[in-house]
Amino acid sequence: MKTIKILFFTLILAAAMGCDPTEMVTYEARNDEAFFETSSHSMAVTPADANTYTITVSRGNSAGAATIPVSIQCESEGIFDGPAAVEFADGELYAEYTVSFDMAALTIGVPVDAVITIGNETQLPYSTQFVLSVMRDYTWENYATGTFISEFMSAMTGSDVSFPVVMQNAAENTNLYRLCDVYAEGCHIQFTWDGSGPTIGFEEIDGEGYTTINTGLEYGTYGFIYLYVDSNVIYTHYNSGEFVFNGFAFVEAGQLTDYLDETFVMDQPGN
Repeated sequence: MKTIKILFFTLILAAAMGCDPTEMVTYEARNDEAFFETSSHSMAVTPADANTYTITVSRGNSAGAATIPVSIQCESEGIFDGPAAVEFADGELYAEYTVSFDMAALTIGVPVDAVITIGNETQLPYSTQFVLSVMRDYTWENYATGTFISEFMSAMTGSDVSFPVVMQNAAENTNLYRLCDVYAEGCHIQFTWDGSGPTIGFEEIDGEGYTTINTGLEYGTYGFIYLYVDSNVIYTHYNSGEFVFNGFAFVEAGQLTDYLDETFVMDQPGN
């Protein structure tokens, strides 16, 4: 059952305005004031997947039915589509809005963003926009097996952590690889490699030469844990069957660990 985030907002009137400071005025949300509980989602899809994504829309007042306008904007016309409104029945705090997209219009490896906006104005302090990012995924083929040795997870748990991981190669780009489901299902470490040299590359690197990897793990109430990985070949590299990724773990509130090595020890390719 979903948690009801908000039904009423309370404003305290200051004594300087001539009111008793203990007196309170309540603002009851209108039944057509709606918002998104999350503000974004990214997904990689293949032709075998459904070409839709459903978003939960919430409102602060369940009294009465409501039809609330919704618009979709995208730089590439004709890829995304969805209803012109989201419908709430009387008594409903939550409704579903489904976006569809044209799979054939997506380019492999290139994410496309759709900005979905709820049209009515609201005083509720939540987002009325949702960004859906969709990418047509590569065709991934198993390349090798191996053991992943995680200093990050060892630091977080207080004991040595290692586990088997599958390494895959993209059929459409033979220099593109990924370590699958490393920390959580669907969270991969994706990189470029020429098949023999020391250089491990990343598609997205910031001005400091780092890439950010979402582990899919959460740290209490602080949200997802990310790895901030140094792309400098001195620290992040391949050597004699070992892939070393050097960086530190962090959440939005700050850094969790010192610099450490995440290491994948590869078996023979194809094993």
